[in-house]
Amino acid sequence: MEAVGSGLPLIGFDVRYGNQTFIDDGKNGYLIPVSSNQVEDQVIAAFVEKIVALFSQGRQQEMSQNSYRVAENFMTSRIEATWSQLLKEVRDDSAL
Repeated sequence: MEAVGSGLPLIGFDVRYGNQTFIDDGKNGYLIPVSSNQVEDQVIAAFVEKIVALFSQGRQQEMSQNSYRVAENFMTSRIEATWSQLLKEVRDDSAL
C-alpha cells in the first residue's frame, strides 16, 4: 500500500492476496505468474525479465501515475464515504 501511495511502479508475484489488489498488470507494474511446480531458476528469470521490461520500456512515469490512481481508492476520505454509504443503505433496508 505504501509503495502504491508513493507512486511506485510495482513488480510482484501473482498470488491470491495483496499483490492482485494493488498491481494492475501492465498498467502500474507487473504480476509474475507462479506455481508450485516452477523451479527457483524460472521464478528468478521471470522476475528479472519484468525488472528489465520496467526500465527498458520507458514507462516508469506512466506506471507511477497509474499507481497513484490505484491508491486513490484507498484514501481515507474515499473509505469513509464508502462505509458511510454502506451504513446508510443497511439502516434504510432495516427500516423496511
